[in-house]
Amino acid sequence: MVWTLAAFAIGLFAGVLLSDARTPHTRHIPLLSGFALGMSLMLILVFMTPADPSIGFVFLFGSIISSALYTAWIWSRIFPEIGLSFGQILGQEFAHPSYVRQQYAAKLYEDDLARADTDSTQR
Repeated sequence: MVWTLAAFAIGLFAGVLLSDARTPHTRHIPLLSGFALGMSLMLILVFMTPADPSIGFVFLFGSIISSALYTAWIWSRIFPEIGLSFGQILGQEFAHPSYVRQQYAAKLYEDDLARADTDSTQR
């Protein structure tokens, strides 16, 4: 039971690291570092303890849940203009993970176009 809770805690930690590395833009080095850290901790836990190897599923469950929750929380704070509630963003994270990121990129593009138009009219 202790090893199962440890695997779940490592999964929660890894999910937050992975979520932070891919929101609002994907940063590859932190993403790979978070993945490597989580996996190495899990491998140490599986091979160095008397735990059942199926605790990997507990790790995976914890990382998926925490990643989705933390990503939805980040998006709801930095991009409230999308008009989705926390629950709707969370649902999008499970159904279509890149939806909010695509909407955010479109908003940034529109903002850049508007800024370019105002700069050209001021000259």
